[in-house]
Amino acid sequence: MDKQKAIIGITLFTLCGIAFLIRVYVPYDQVFVDGAVWFKGVDPWYHMRLVENLIAHFPHWSFFDPYTFYPHGTAIPWPPLYDMLIAGIALIVGLGHPSLHTIETVGAFTPTVLGALVVIPVYFIGKELFNRWVGIIAATLLVALPSEFLSRSLLGFTDHHIAEVLFSATTILFVIMAVKRAKEKEISFSHLTNWAVIKKTLIYSLLAGIFLSFYLLTWAGAPMLVFIIFVYLVIQFIVDHLRGNSTDYLCIIGILTFAVAAIIAIPFLPQTNVGTICQAALIVAIITPLGLSGISRFMAGRWKAVYYPVALIGATGIGMLIFWIINPVVFGDTLRWFQFFAPSLMATTIQEARPLDINMALGSFSTAFPLAITALMFLIGCTIKEKNTTMMLFLIWCAVITLATIAERRYCYYLTVNIALLTGYICWEAIVFAGVKKLLNKPKEIVKAYTTKKGKKRQDNKEGTRKGTWIRVAVVGAIIFLLVFLPNIDGVTRRVGQGSTYIGGDWHNAFLWLKNNTPEPFGDPDYYYQLYESPPPGEDYNYPDTAYGVMSWWDYGHGITRVGRRIPIANPFQQAAPVAGRYFTSQDEDESYQIMDELGAKYVMIDVDMASGKFWAMVTWSGRLENDFYGIYYIAEADGRLQPVQLFYPSYYNTTVARLYNFNGQAAIPTEAIVISYEEQVSQQGMPYKLLTSSQVFTTYEEASDFLKDHTGNYRIVGVDIFNSPIPLEKLEHYELIYESPAQYVKIFEYMGGQDE
Repeated sequence: MDKQKAIIGITLFTLCGIAFLIRVYVPYDQVFVDGAVWFKGVDPWYHMRLVENLIAHFPHWSFFDPYTFYPHGTAIPWPPLYDMLIAGIALIVGLGHPSLHTIETVGAFTPTVLGALVVIPVYFIGKELFNRWVGIIAATLLVALPSEFLSRSLLGFTDHHIAEVLFSATTILFVIMAVKRAKEKEISFSHLTNWAVIKKTLIYSLLAGIFLSFYLLTWAGAPMLVFIIFVYLVIQFIVDHLRGNSTDYLCIIGILTFAVAAIIAIPFLPQTNVGTICQAALIVAIITPLGLSGISRFMAGRWKAVYYPVALIGATGIGMLIFWIINPVVFGDTLRWFQFFAPSLMATTIQEARPLDINMALGSFSTAFPLAITALMFLIGCTIKEKNTTMMLFLIWCAVITLATIAERRYCYYLTVNIALLTGYICWEAIVFAGVKKLLNKPKEIVKAYTTKKGKKRQDNKEGTRKGTWIRVAVVGAIIFLLVFLPNIDGVTRRVGQGSTYIGGDWHNAFLWLKNNTPEPFGDPDYYYQLYESPPPGEDYNYPDTAYGVMSWWDYGHGITRVGRRIPIANPFQQAAPVAGRYFTSQDEDESYQIMDELGAKYVMIDVDMASGKFWAMVTWSGRLENDFYGIYYIAEADGRLQPVQLFYPSYYNTTVARLYNFNGQAAIPTEAIVISYEEQVSQQGMPYKLLTSSQVFTTYEEASDFLKDHTGNYRIVGVDIFNSPIPLEKLEHYELIYESPAQYVKIFEYMGGQDE
């Protein structure tokens, strides 16, 4: 091994170590609390539920879970590889019989290790596309970016997202390497029997297929990567055909990559609820290179090259028609899969599914974001001019990931890799402009000393020029550090210190109370570890008579399952989110009872956020409108500024969520009722708003109602405090408050069941 490779290896090892320590050191005390492991986020809790179940039956996997989405149960939406990885390591560490703490510890550390390992494919992608120095800069920047990639690879964020990044980036790396080696050797079908020529292309294609299969077995949305490689192959086929180049190498790489992925992944996919789409995507991806190559070979020398894209459009139309005829259901599901580029209104109630805005982009990437966009535009121009086949794949990858991230900000954890590579490239170009290549070139050995005055002067000038170059490179390097690295390092410091956003002490204790103080839904606590059989297609799970559901907002479903060992009705897969939204925002007491009876719900878990900050999400999922429950009004200040204030309507106080949490299901008698008047105004920017013109406080609701009878126009009764109803509320007879967390943050109600006869 030469000195430079050794330095690169030590640098990568150091970067991986730094990435690991960043993700572990600060969050450690937030995750390991009083002998327990508090996982971050939402889905990690359910992953650990699956890991526990898997270890009990390793390597057998349950593809169905009756411990969620009561009274139906649900097919597990995730492929099994990520959980098998955690379970396998835990079994090794625990010598075949790991304790719960060992299992949880392995689970907590898994994302940190995977996040650190992403440094390696980032370096090699940079090296293959540009040079090793771009790879080093990109790998270093990856460690420094305070993006979703960092958040989702922190200690305790035991979700599959970082595994997605690692497997997808590694797949792209090997496809790039396969294409690059094939172009260097000018591979064609005739070389298939020449191992010495085709060896590297086949090996890298094989590795690409293996890591693509890992990706397919990790995430339900994995067809996205199949789509990226597929689009690249189609575009590159067209480009090569128009230029009169052979397309054989693309056919070889495409078929081998997708076929290997299919052979490994397809045996596991049919049992997942996304298996059909993944199988269809792989089959199409395998067949397409054959068709593209066959059409190209047939048309070469017979038809003008410009007719090739036209022929492909026609072939695509025929292929889609055949697909639709063979299986219209799968065809429709496949088309709907592209909705991830345009999420629904319901999806935007999920924070991570909202569109990317400029503030989040700058918060995640700082100055690296505009630099990466600049680099992307520049590389597009260079690729068109220089006909770079591997760069084409990189740019298509960047474009699809960027579009996906703009649609849903969650994909920032993917985009971080692209941002690091693009920014690494433009930083290197700035350093090159400063003259670094002159410094990297090894000086020629001096075969004889300069003895003349002229020779000495020439040597002095050379040393002076070299010194000036060092100064320029140092200045540019300092500017890059100050403008690119330093702002992101500060962001990393802030992000790693963020606490858990899901289960804190109040919720954790409430789940444990639920586990220890309510009946076992299956009669036996060990049923939690059973290997469950899926019910027949279209049928619900056959629950025993002792089973019941727990009503809460979908955010808390996995906690109810994993910690509480009970069966939530709604869960973070957004199953039953609409019915939970209708229940909590219901204005009709009988309607709420009917929902509970029909679903077989026995308990309600509720917190202050559901009655306040998350209320709008429940309204959206219920199909109702926010302005039916509250509104934003503006008060004109003395200096002319408008001060916004949120006012709550009687309909808010009459919701099930308010009556349970705010008033504990008890009757409420107003101590004051406010009547406001307002005018509809339009701002200078053309935005309508409501301007408060008066407000009057009455001691009783009846007085406020009488006042409204005598006044017409824009008058209404409102409340300013969610815990002080302006309208009288009757007691909810069928609920009993049975648990409150110490700070009254979380409450549990028992539903006594049945409407009055």
